[in-house]
Amino acid sequence: GTHRRSVAAESIVPLLPSAQRGTEAVSSSLRPREKDTVLELFESVGTWYLPGTKDEGKLDAREYLHGRMAVVFFFQSWCKGCHAFAEQALCPLAAEFKDDPRVRFIAVQTVFEGFKENTPDKAQEFQLEHKLDFPVGHDNPLDVSRLPEERRTMLMAQIPHKDELPSSMMVKVGMRGTPWTLILSPNQRKGGKMEVLFSGFRFDWKKVRNMFQRRLAAMAKEQQQQQQQQSSRPRGEATEASSAPKAIGEQKQQQNTGGKP
Repeated sequence: GTHRRSVAAESIVPLLPSAQRGTEAVSSSLRPREKDTVLELFESVGTWYLPGTKDEGKLDAREYLHGRMAVVFFFQSWCKGCHAFAEQALCPLAAEFKDDPRVRFIAVQTVFEGFKENTPDKAQEFQLEHKLDFPVGHDNPLDVSRLPEERRTMLMAQIPHKDELPSSMMVKVGMRGTPWTLILSPNQRKGGKMEVLFSGFRFDWKKVRNMFQRRLAAMAKEQQQQQQQQSSRPRGEATEASSAPKAIGEQKQQQNTGGKP
């Protein structure tokens, strides 16, 4: 069934704040703490499977997601709850925005148990089974050597098998199990930096769809206003520039005629 706890995920302070427990509606109270924190999370994904291909592929997740609304779905292939929620919410939501380049979807397998079963090839099977027409990845284990000694000691003390470290993204996001979802949006007022709108187990896909539609409409309106301002700016600058020589010429003419126009 759905796995709802991870000792590893709770033993280290996550990079992103956790969602409020029991919250199904989209929340706008979550924010990344640092510049590019959200997109940097994907650096630990070691394997990508792109739609329409059989072999492993490459994906620049930062470029793929930058400036777009995004849904990031985390799963484990042996998690029955992940399969069920993919069909109930992820697939219907993805179908709504299939032809909209302003919205992107990604799924990543974040393993914290069943390491021999939840392998990279199982991530691809998950993609094919649910006909996911977007990239699916398999995250690498957490690199504990980069953790402060106190956190590293705390984590290793709670792991039964030292060679079975949890997913890097799982720990950094602060996930408490799978399925887990991040819903992201660019903040135009902050130069397009990605912000976290939701981080949690389950979401109402129809509410997310409606929220995406509102935000996309607002983003389009804001871009239109910016384009209008930019298109009107050169005319204003040309008017000022052309009036300057005329003013200087008038001054010289007044000086030569003793100040009389």
